[in-house]
Amino acid sequence: QRHDAALDQHFTLLRNRRDQSNSNTPRSPAISSRHASVCNPIPRASDLALETPALPPLVGAWWRHPSITKAQLAQVLRKAKTNTDRDRAVALLRRYEPNPRHELDHEGVKKLLKPTEFQQVRGFVCWRCDKVYQTFYAASWKTSRGSKQICHGCHKEFVDKEEEEERKANPFRVAL
Repeated sequence: QRHDAALDQHFTLLRNRRDQSNSNTPRSPAISSRHASVCNPIPRASDLALETPALPPLVGAWWRHPSITKAQLAQVLRKAKTNTDRDRAVALLRRYEPNPRHELDHEGVKKLLKPTEFQQVRGFVCWRCDKVYQTFYAASWKTSRGSKQICHGCHKEFVDKEEEEERKANPFRVAL
């Protein structure tokens, strides 16, 4: 509701600017002033409710907003251009309690996991354990719900579990 009110306020401001600019500029005789507002209407927030709403952009001192959500912080972390923005987003994300997702653990096999090493420190939220990380290592995990980014610890847990199952299945096999 708060998001809809902000959008309505923004669109009202745009309509007012458009109306002021239209009154100052001369019109051609073919276009009547009563049809001008009907030709190119600016949509209201209620018209956009059927579409998936995008998160509002955080501008200025975004880290001071008292009502900043975890989704907005994750978006800031993904799009951070400077180290300061990334560090602030990480610090604020660490305040949230992690909500781990273990429903796809049965799909965690070595062939679907691809570890990646980055040249610079990268900040991300692990999909599986829902913790925020700043690291040089991450893993891409192909699941039935699409590709997910997980931390090195979750990747290691899957690999260790699979190797343990192989050792239990073949107890006399000697690793070289």
